[in-house]
Amino acid sequence: MHERNILLDMVLGLAIMFLILSLISSSLTGGLQNKGIQWLFLFLALIFLILHAILLSTYARRRGEEKMAIKTIIKCTKCNYTCIRDFSEGDYVLKVIGKCKCGGNLFISAIFNDVESKE
Repeated sequence: MHERNILLDMVLGLAIMFLILSLISSSLTGGLQNKGIQWLFLFLALIFLILHAILLSTYARRRGEEKMAIKTIIKCTKCNYTCIRDFSEGDYVLKVIGKCKCGGNLFISAIFNDVESKE
């Protein structure tokens, strides 16, 4: 659903930009003999330009709603124990962080970004 909204926004944005460019080129090339219509086309181009700016700001705001959470995977060297926790400052891959209940060493096997959308 989110990808469909992005695609719709992109198509709408391209259509508005095409309309803006065609209105500006029609009014500036002298193809229109009436000065009032030329000013009307420039006014419409300005309105569509503002609409496009609003559309882009909405898209940027929606992109900012994605929340990124950095996670750390911890594994044991002896048993199959695996744990995923939030990243802590100072974490790095292969860092030994303690002992497991089985007696093996617990180490950080991976660090990754877990992107979750707020929608």
